[in-house]
Amino acid sequence: MLREISERAEIKIICSTGYYYEAEGAPAYFKFRQGLGSAPGEIEEMMMTEITSGIGGTEIKAGVIKLASSKEAITDYEKMFFDAGVKAQMETSIPIITHTQEGTMGPEQAEMLVGASVDPNRTMIGHMDGNTDVSYHIATLAHSVNIAFDRFGIQGIVGAPIDEMRQTCLIGLLGRGYGDRIALPRHRQRLAGASASPPRRRRGATRQLAHNPPLRQRRPRHEERRDLRRTDRRYLYREPKEDLRRLTNRRAGICSRLYAVSPAYYSSCTVSGNEYRRRPWKRG
Repeated sequence: MLREISERAEIKIICSTGYYYEAEGAPAYFKFRQGLGSAPGEIEEMMMTEITSGIGGTEIKAGVIKLASSKEAITDYEKMFFDAGVKAQMETSIPIITHTQEGTMGPEQAEMLVGASVDPNRTMIGHMDGNTDVSYHIATLAHSVNIAFDRFGIQGIVGAPIDEMRQTCLIGLLGRGYGDRIALPRHRQRLAGASASPPRRRRGATRQLAHNPPLRQRRPRHEERRDLRRTDRRYLYREPKEDLRRLTNRRAGICSRLYAVSPAYYSSCTVSGNEYRRRPWKRG
């Protein structure tokens, strides 16, 4: 199926070898084999076969190793796959990508992998935007691995934070100079309403930031309501004084000065385009 999709859509699809975290992987089989002492060898043999020969009897080879951990823990079951993935990468040099559950175990995954002598430049800790604590990300990046903010658009489920919190965390990491080690996969950006422009060669977050509308400053709500008001003389542009403090464009300064000089004069003004014009008070 993946081959047909790839050929008809004219896109490249990279298959992975590995299993999901314990709760949704294949624990019944591999725990039984673990009890017999043969599970680690079988997992390593499976990964090497899918990388060098093909997956499921086909000639389609895996191009990446996928590892996963549970929420707040890397279980003994999952450690078998981590150990096998490390050996497979050392023999084949293909990249490792990981799954973190609900924004946990990122630093622990990085420490385990780098401590086992994997190449950190070919290792990416995934779903890191499930956690918006900057210190959590810095602790992971301290091991020289890459991280992925790859779940934009998924909010409020399985412990996922809202996109605005992800954006704040991401901007903080960019400000500390980690842009070249953060990946922003395009498919999640599309779900979040991003531009349909083709991806650039460099995949660092610094380059993609300019093409991600959710990360741009949004228009204030009063500006969105302006189009409804400027065509009807009965509606007057009257923002509460406390709202003026949140305005960041040119009109904020104009409104503030008008209100300071004369609240009555300010109340008799309305918006027409980008300029303010005096409007006579009209009831009804």
